[in-house]
Amino acid sequence: MVKQSNARFSGTDNGIVSMSETVGFCPKRLKYHLEMYNKYSVLEEPFSKDSDEVKNPPQILKLPVSMKIKSKDIDHLSGCKKLRKKLQKEKKLVKHAKVVKGEALQSKLDFYQTTDMDILKNAYADFVNTRQESRSLYYSHSSMKATRKYELQKQRQVDVLCSSERKFVKGKKNPSIMFTGDRGYGVGSPIKGHLKYGGKWKQEKHSKYTPVVITNEFNTSQTCLYCFEKLEHPLRKVQKKDKEEAVRPVNGAFECVNSKCILNITGRSTIPRDRLSALAVGLSGLTKVLFGATFPPFDYNISQSNTELFNQRAALFRTGNRE
Repeated sequence: MVKQSNARFSGTDNGIVSMSETVGFCPKRLKYHLEMYNKYSVLEEPFSKDSDEVKNPPQILKLPVSMKIKSKDIDHLSGCKKLRKKLQKEKKLVKHAKVVKGEALQSKLDFYQTTDMDILKNAYADFVNTRQESRSLYYSHSSMKATRKYELQKQRQVDVLCSSERKFVKGKKNPSIMFTGDRGYGVGSPIKGHLKYGGKWKQEKHSKYTPVVITNEFNTSQTCLYCFEKLEHPLRKVQKKDKEEAVRPVNGAFECVNSKCILNITGRSTIPRDRLSALAVGLSGLTKVLFGATFPPFDYNISQSNTELFNQRAALFRTGNRE
């Protein structure tokens, strides 16, 4: 399948702000990055500034175009945003003021660490007194009907998003394998201020139509895919309120600081963080499937035997030979 020119693969990086970012690539890109690894890590031969590849950088030096799925997209398309605003509007009515006041008081209590039984008794008494009002607010006929509509609409819109992501990867009905990272789903995350629709539901839906492989994300967002050295966040100057300048890292991007890397020589050292990580997840998973070992910088259990196995089978793949 990899030898087919129309085969397509993808890598997906999960997150909280951007729920997922997916890039597609072909076997030609895999072979190019294997050549880069062989040149920098195995042979340790840097590029010359007079070489043809530096003077005329290939299109493959640019990272592939990505497709982002954000939590706010699901929140809007599924109708959850509309349902939430409707509930907030209902709570402002006078007849529900008692429920809102009781919820505000209970939210300030710590039921797990309190040692005063009177606090628990009073809280339970308030709950009993507002029980009927709470039911009329949350479990009325109109509320249950709106909730059911939201559940059906969410299921339909999620299917549409997953279908568009598969079309983005496959193109014109090409065979494909999707590789997705094993971290960053946002489930149980203590980070506040963001909608959390993450989880493994997207991989499960994709697996009904195309093969999906869960890939270890070790070092995928910290390694340059051209020289395989560690990356750093670029710095920028910011102006504080007291008119003093401060230096802050740009968290959405990475910069390769290796002066011998082809990205630095061609002036392309700054690259998007999530897009890089998504491509690295795809390349790491594909090499693991093909060779039984991934790039050594991405190998969580790195060893001499795994490195030799990868180098040997990668060389056979690059030269077109078979065992």
